Amino acid sequence: MGVVMTTFDGDDYNHQRDRIRLSTQLDRVYRVVRDGKWYTLAEIAAKTNSPEASVSAQLRNLRKDKFKQEYGNDYDIVREHVSGGLYRYQMRFQNQQGGMF
Repeated sequence: MGVVMTTFDGDDYNHQRDRIRLSTQLDRVYRVVRDGKWYTLAEIAAKTNSPEASVSAQLRNLRKDKFKQEYGNDYDIVREHVSGGLYRYQMRFQNQQGGMF
């Protein structure tokens, strides 16, 4: 699958300036977390060469129905508290019986 070119929103979003950059960043984050392993923001940021704040924003985007439909997957992004202010994230896909694994 190639990069899903999508339209984002936000007060400062400029389609011509931001669409390609954000779409490719979203795709890089998706490609990391789709393996179902747990990752912190720092780990995803290192693997995608993206700032942690951007990774956090893209994880929020991946939770939105609009992006789930574009990626054609039945998944959820779950978050788990590790300690202090540290969380880790995991993509969970729905299995054939209708439950999450």
